[in-house]
Amino acid sequence: MKNIFEIYKDYEKRSACVVTLITCGKDIFYQAHIIKEFNEFKSLVPRLRYVEPYKIEPADLYKIAAFIMDDLIDCVRIITFFENYFKAILLKKGFIVHEFKEQELLKKLKVAPLRIDDYLNNAIIEDILKTQTIGFSVLIEKKDYVSALDIDEEIIAILKEINSKRNELHLYKEQNSVFSYKRIKNLERLKDFVDKTT
Repeated sequence: MKNIFEIYKDYEKRSACVVTLITCGKDIFYQAHIIKEFNEFKSLVPRLRYVEPYKIEPADLYKIAAFIMDDLIDCVRIITFFENYFKAILLKKGFIVHEFKEQELLKKLKVAPLRIDDYLNNAIIEDILKTQTIGFSVLIEKKDYVSALDIDEEIIAILKEINSKRNELHLYKEQNSVFSYKRIKNLERLKDFVDKTT
């Protein structure tokens, strides 16, 4: 098995990891049904808002069903890009993205980013880090992480909403409406962000 911790000792491998995280994340983002069929989604919203339910065309019913059925997995795909992107940014800035085995260091890491140079310089990394990385909720909820990532607050707010929905996957009991003008606006904002990411 490839040593995943090489990224902390070898700058070239860290840089390659950053590129891979972003590239793979973008591929997953663009596989989200709601992103692939975004124009179709945008055209359905006004029709659903202003048309009597019994007047919806049968062809549109299949499209509506597909968006509803894919909603949760689309949330996972969207969050995957941002989780990869945020971890890539942290690595690029010289921060640790893997959790510590030792509880005190893990507590510190879950509050604020910790620099690679401050904690891993002469360490046997396999002895102190887990293969598990920092959770996405930590990245978007803790102010020191949000500050280190330097991401617009509007993007963070949208991601918190999507992450909350994604976390329903652990106890998924209902399908909330996915069709709204707010959703269009939020997805346009996220798509614009991802499209501009290199």
